[in-house]
Amino acid sequence: MGEMNAAHKRYLIRLAVVMTVYLGSLFLAEWLIEDRGVTGAPAYALASVPGLMVAAIFWLFSRLIIEEQDEYVRLIYVRQSLIATGFAMSLAGVWGFLETYKLIFHLPAFWWPVMWCLGLVIGGAYHWATGWYRGARA
Repeated sequence: MGEMNAAHKRYLIRLAVVMTVYLGSLFLAEWLIEDRGVTGAPAYALASVPGLMVAAIFWLFSRLIIEEQDEYVRLIYVRQSLIATGFAMSLAGVWGFLETYKLIFHLPAFWWPVMWCLGLVIGGAYHWATGWYRGARA
């Protein structure tokens, strides 16, 4: 894919900001709720911020697709997000049934967006392995 374009640079800057807020809010919520015993509305607000930052990651990737000027690179991003979505949702579905029948332990819901991000990596690896990044359409 060569040199990084403006849309990708904006994506990385936005991602750095979101991840900084995510990590800071996660540590703050852990400290104030778990260690200091904050409860009620402040606890709900504190616990919601990391989740909102996870939602922001989906928005960021959507903005990357929208702002990308190269249609071919945009196609790669769309395919990558489809692979990620299929991977995460399929895994969540299988895990959910295994969990329902008490065949496996409970996994907190915040792991499913993490699986989506892993799916982005899998999608990128697929595109790289099949030559899509080099322009050889598979």
